[in-house]
Amino acid sequence: KKSVNDNRNVKPNVHIKLSTHPSVLFAYSHNYIEVILNVINETKKNLWFEADIHLSDRISLNPTETLNKGRIRLGILKPKEYIKRSVKVYANSYTNPNTYPLHIILYAYDKNAVIYKRIEKDMSVRCEIKRKAVI
Repeated sequence: KKSVNDNRNVKPNVHIKLSTHPSVLFAYSHNYIEVILNVINETKKNLWFEADIHLSDRISLNPTETLNKGRIRLGILKPKEYIKRSVKVYANSYTNPNTYPLHIILYAYDKNAVIYKRIEKDMSVRCEIKRKAVI
């Protein structure tokens, strides 16, 4: 019998963690946050990583125009390596205070350019009215 803790048949995996810095966008002004993608290759293979980013209306990947879709190439990760990359998400004078959904699809390709793993992640970007400093 196999024990519950027997992990020999568990396939090594690819992981992605998302975070932002700073944590909020400010409404009605030109500013940005960085969405940080932390990708971990826990497989025994070298893998090439790319990510598609899809934004909702009123936020953009471009500071001066509307750009709601983009792709970032993260590069090749050897087994047990990780990489952090950031993508700037911009607000503008039309960005209302709201919570905006953001959808990311991570692709991991093997040496034959075949998709080894596809991971979809959603997160929300918070946009608030900037408050004046109180002393």
